[in-house]
Amino acid sequence: MQPCCTECRYRFEREPGYFVGAMYFSYFLGLVTLLPVSLPLFAAGVSSWWIATLAVVQMLLLSPLVFRYSRSLWMGFDLVFSHIEEKDYDDETSEETAP
Repeated sequence: MQPCCTECRYRFEREPGYFVGAMYFSYFLGLVTLLPVSLPLFAAGVSSWWIATLAVVQMLLLSPLVFRYSRSLWMGFDLVFSHIEEKDYDDETSEETAP
């Protein structure tokens, strides 16, 4: 993950524990990706063991994608519902752009 946005210099690296809330988004994205595959198999009478195995394999393959998007969604959620402060931007660039 890059340390900050290349356009606006908004810092992505946060204090420890900041991205704990991203787990909620990760859980939601995991459900969204698993249900369209698992529900039809369950309705067709496929063994629960095979459905669980397929779900584990599917999540192992999609984990990097879900991880990245869940962190991005969490940062977007935080941007919408919290106040942006000067400390949220990269210090080096803010000094360079000052008149």
